[in-house]
Amino acid sequence: MPSRDALLAALAATSAAAAAQHAWYWTRLPDRVATHFTWNGTADDWMSKPAATALLLSVQIVIPWFLVAITALTSWLPISLINLPNREYWLAPQRRRESLAFVNRELAAIALAVAWFMAAVSHLSFEANIAGGPLATHAMLTLLGVYLAVVLGIVARILWRFRKPRAKR
Repeated sequence: MPSRDALLAALAATSAAAAAQHAWYWTRLPDRVATHFTWNGTADDWMSKPAATALLLSVQIVIPWFLVAITALTSWLPISLINLPNREYWLAPQRRRESLAFVNRELAAIALAVAWFMAAVSHLSFEANIAGGPLATHAMLTLLGVYLAVVLGIVARILWRFRKPRAKR
């Protein structure tokens, strides 16, 4: 698993790429942009081009960095406010720093997954708007499946890491 710093560097690069992605598509998008699609890919809600690109860009950048910002709070929060399996054991003073470092790294990985997923969703949305056709639902469902598998894998790693210690099982 990459370090938290490496994940944050990748997230920063992804955020910069998101801004470039939106700049690239800006001149190609229609004035009225489809922002919601049904399961068969048909557009059923629209926004102005400035509002749609601002919304998608903010989702691509703000939500992942918000997840990272939350991790900064964990070192200040009392144990009772941290939801972690077997938290009394894993957040005991002698294990707290290492445990929170693990959680922070895993949340950075989730933030990066969110950013990549949103970049891909934005791409599909923009392409559908430019073509004036439906959203590529097969591609969207594939992306969603990959995203969910990645996030569930990270959650499984967190649950495995914070299982009951051997002496307590």
